[in-house]
Amino acid sequence: MKRIHCYLRVRRKEWCLTQQELADLVGTYRERVRDVECGRVPPTANELVAYSFIFGRNPAEVFPAYAEAVQDAVMAAAYQLSKNLESDESPKGPRKGELIQDMLARVTNYVDHV
Repeated sequence: MKRIHCYLRVRRKEWCLTQQELADLVGTYRERVRDVECGRVPPTANELVAYSFIFGRNPAEVFPAYAEAVQDAVMAAAYQLSKNLESDESPKGPRKGELIQDMLARVTNYVDHV
C-alpha cells in the first residue's frame, strides 16, 4: 500500500503534543495516531474533522496527498456524470451541470493557490 504524506506530525510537534495527548483529543489510541502520521493508514472522516478543528487548519493543509487523491477521484466521477448529462433531457440536468462547473472552478481556484 502506498504511504500517504501528511503534516500531522509537524502540526502535533508544533504544539508540543505527544501522540498519546493527540489521541486523547481525537478520541482514538496512540497507535492509530502513529499509523496516520506515518501514512500507513488514511484518516477517517471523523479524524479529518478532529485534526482540522484541533489545529485550525483545513484537512488539505494537514493531509495534502490524501486531499489530492480524494479530489482526483471526485473529479473523475464528476466527469462521468457530465458525460451522462449530455443525454439527460430532464429539467434537473442543467442544475447538475452547474454543480459540476462550480466543482471545476473550485478545483481550478485551489490549484492556482497551491
